[in-house]
Amino acid sequence: MKAPWANKTGAAKIAVWSATVLGVSLGLCGANYAVFAHLVGFDNASSRGGFTQALGFLVIVTGLLESIGIVVGAVGVICALLFGLWDLAAYLVKERDSE
Repeated sequence: MKAPWANKTGAAKIAVWSATVLGVSLGLCGANYAVFAHLVGFDNASSRGGFTQALGFLVIVTGLLESIGIVVGAVGVICALLFGLWDLAAYLVKERDSE
């Protein structure tokens, strides 16, 4: 199986990498949400204390890192789209001027 970004260049490579980061981060964030809900809960009454609280803190930290991944992936996809549109506009102007 080949990597989806193997033969890509420029905006296509940026878009594929960013979409991969975005997809993985979104998936892991959903898993983190489920683990956090199970370990810690959303109200203090369901806290189990001790070891589960430490794991809950770890899940919060990894959730923040995944949030950063989501932002980086989304910004990368947007930049790739803008870069692709910029290249398309330059190509169209070049074609128009060559006629």
